Amino acid sequence: MATDPIGDIQRAIILFNRTSRTQLAHASEGWSFVTATILSYIDGSPDPTATDLAELYGLDKSTVSRQLADLEDQGFIKRQPHDTRPRTQLLVLTAKGRRTRSQAIERHRELIARNLASWSEDDIARFAALLTRFVGG
Repeated sequence: MATDPIGDIQRAIILFNRTSRTQLAHASEGWSFVTATILSYIDGSPDPTATDLAELYGLDKSTVSRQLADLEDQGFIKRQPHDTRPRTQLLVLTAKGRRTRSQAIERHRELIARNLASWSEDDIARFAALLTRFVGG
């Protein structure tokens, strides 16, 4: 039987994507993948703005605006004026947003660790290196 490594990788990526989204939703008490992505962007970016977020992920500005308004209503983010650009508003995690995101990340890490519990440390390190290389990190 002929092997198809590219096909195997493709199937694994699809399954990985589906599993990761399910695990993340479970770990974050129902957050969507989009919510987790937005909060990660805000937390990890210097001077995050709605425009930059939309451009980075190729999203429509009105879609991003609705999602941000929802996160604001839930108390996860707030907007504040940019120090040097008066017409620009920065996106900032609130204490609730930071705490909830931190808890979700920790629960997700625990799920990943459980999935890798039977792997050797060398296999985990090799997998981490190869996956990071694959995604261009």
